[in-house]
Amino acid sequence: MEKNKNRELPEYPSDAYEEMKTQEGSACDCSPVFIEFMQKMIERYHVKRIDISRMTGISHDYLYKILNGTKHTAERDYIIAMCRAVGMNLGETQHALETNGMAVLNRNDQRDRLVIDSIEDNISIRRLNDRLEKAGLPWLRVSSDMEQYVPEG
Repeated sequence: MEKNKNRELPEYPSDAYEEMKTQEGSACDCSPVFIEFMQKMIERYHVKRIDISRMTGISHDYLYKILNGTKHTAERDYIIAMCRAVGMNLGETQHALETNGMAVLNRNDQRDRLVIDSIEDNISIRRLNDRLEKAGLPWLRVSSDMEQYVPEG
């Protein structure tokens, strides 16, 4: 069965999203909802925080601070990478971005479209970065120490 890759976004198919949506409150109150949502997803997918750190390259300390609410990240790529490492679907990833006060993935943006396709294809962060590089787009950056592929031009 072929997926319809042209459907409108955001779409939130997850039951966890529906649970969180009812608790959300105002758009300004994102961080506590994000933290609770991420915890539910980590539990649902049976992933350890140490494994998320290993898969993303985000340092243990920084990841733990993000997930326990003592540090807010303005790095959208970090949230996307964390969602990939947990194994979240597109709707769950969109919700994580939204509740952290970030723009959801937009199929009209070429880089976002490749990220969306990688989520739907369930590929690793490394393979996503390969796809981005082949398209001449910046990698999903998950560490300030990470070498960054930036296209020439």
